[in-house]
Amino acid sequence: MSLKSLTHSDRKEVSTNSVSAEGERIQTIQFSKLTTDIQCLLAAKFGSTASSLKDSVVLSCSQLTNDCITFKLKDFFVFDTVEEEHIPVFFKVAQILNCNNIWFLYGHIYMPRSFSCHHYAYCVEKVEYGSVIEPWNVIDYHPLDGYQQNGVLYVSLQHKIVKVNYCVLRLT
Repeated sequence: MSLKSLTHSDRKEVSTNSVSAEGERIQTIQFSKLTTDIQCLLAAKFGSTASSLKDSVVLSCSQLTNDCITFKLKDFFVFDTVEEEHIPVFFKVAQILNCNNIWFLYGHIYMPRSFSCHHYAYCVEKVEYGSVIEPWNVIDYHPLDGYQQNGVLYVSLQHKIVKVNYCVLRLT
């Protein structure tokens, strides 16, 4: 699978099969130039060490689109839900990366502390460490906005997320 780069009046676009990356900030980065945190997380995803990937080239972009689903920097997505209460766990995109022709989102997970009826939004708190996920592993593809008021970060969600665990039954 090869990457091709096209320039359209100061916008760049890179495509790998049906996935396209766009933005003014498409960059090619040596794996060894990434932060240690990102190197370790990506190496863990590949089941190898950061030193074995040091010669790899990583693509970084500001927007990723696949099948009409768009991921942009600074957007929040529902990454998971907590137990049967269906409380959403949010993920904020900090970087969009392509390593070894696999797309990853690097960012932070935000856990809800409470729900504000006045703002109709969740009050969220950032988890200390960063995370790397594949874009297709979020459970809701609607990008969400976060906003801060009086030092509290809110993420509004206008619909309820219900995660259903599917199982395969074998009848004998």
